[in-house]
Amino acid sequence: MDQIIEKLSSRKLWATVLGCLVITLGPTFGLSEDAAVKLAAMVSAYVVGQGIADAGARRVNIEAQTRADAAKLPDADLADALAGELK
Repeated sequence: MDQIIEKLSSRKLWATVLGCLVITLGPTFGLSEDAAVKLAAMVSAYVVGQGIADAGARRVNIEAQTRADAAKLPDADLADALAGELK
């Protein structure tokens, strides 16, 4: 259930849903085709950019956790070797 709530609170999801709705219903309310294309490009750029940022944050968290785990190892040489792999 927590995963569903997490997905529904995603800004990427809501940007995509609202973008699709506006693009689909836009002509009904006088939105030009040019404006719809620009909106689609903006929403796409936002979603891709946010995805790249999320992936970068996830990588930093994984590297920090690996370093912390390596520091707990009893053999200091092994810990240094594992920490060096992340550089």
